[in-house]
Amino acid sequence: MPATHVEVEQQDGVRVLRLANGKANTLTPDVCRELSAALATALSDGEAVVLIGAGTMFSAGIDLHALLADTGRIGEFREALVESFSALFHYPHPIVAAVNGNAVGGGAIYAAACDYTIMSRGRGRIGTPELRAGIPFPDLGIEILRHRVSPGVLTELALRGSLYDATQARSIGLVNEVVDPDELLHIALTTASAMRQAPASLYSWTKRQLRGDVDRPHVADVWDDGAVLASITSYAESLTERR
Repeated sequence: MPATHVEVEQQDGVRVLRLANGKANTLTPDVCRELSAALATALSDGEAVVLIGAGTMFSAGIDLHALLADTGRIGEFREALVESFSALFHYPHPIVAAVNGNAVGGGAIYAAACDYTIMSRGRGRIGTPELRAGIPFPDLGIEILRHRVSPGVLTELALRGSLYDATQARSIGLVNEVVDPDELLHIALTTASAMRQAPASLYSWTKRQLRGDVDRPHVADVWDDGAVLASITSYAESLTERR
């Protein structure tokens, strides 16, 4: 039976995807494809997702030793990596990154591609030192970072390759929240559960607006969705009860 590089479990009604490839949870074509497949399954089930790393690392990014061992696979590496970036960034349901240790390079982009990123206090650093390592950024990787941080911070991330601790990363917008390590997974699960309370069509529509991709469905389709109308009714009734 082939090794599993993305462990899947259910906790509190949320699909937990755990990167699991060696001590550093490095990214190979197999890891990237397994993550994309796991997200496709979660999508078909309409589930909220938490992405975390096994052990004490989130992900150290591309497995450079594996890449250099067979340079003929560079194209395969690139395609699988970009596919996994897209699967994360365009996942229409709530997806929360629980950064439990170092998140470097592709690992940092994985964290930034999620809707909400929570990082453990005092457990590693996050950043994208691709340029220092001689690795070209995929266009989608830059776009994911552009969506997350200001232009000045993006320049620093991409051209200086700076690495940040959790508090610094929070101050520049690379992560949304910093928590104690023993609370990380619980808070990530609670956050994902809270975010999925919105009707699925409304959540995915709003997410497409934030991504700048609003071609379909038309906003009228979202307004006319039965679950959206029920949500509006419930909220209006709650306001009436408070008066």
